[in-house]
Amino acid sequence: MTGSDRARQIWRHSDRVAHVESPGRVALASLSDLAAPPMLLTDTAAAIWALLDGSRDLDAVVTALAEAFEVEERDIRDEVCAFVDDLAARGLIET
Repeated sequence: MTGSDRARQIWRHSDRVAHVESPGRVALASLSDLAAPPMLLTDTAAAIWALLDGSRDLDAVVTALAEAFEVEERDIRDEVCAFVDDLAARGLIET
């Protein structure tokens, strides 16, 4: 997959994950892997989770996050992509 194809992927929360949200944090539990420990996302990670709602592609997620935290997109893109890859590998999000 090319970089531009990846940037156009639209991610959403998996139906196989339970999540509880509160200001600035999100608790996640995989319903397909009950042995996996729950994850607690805070701050930037919680903001990314909220943006992965199935309504925007990865480029739009990076743009929104950069605006919210007043940073340059180029400074956060690799980290956001790595985090999204991790969530996908755990089965917590899907395209």
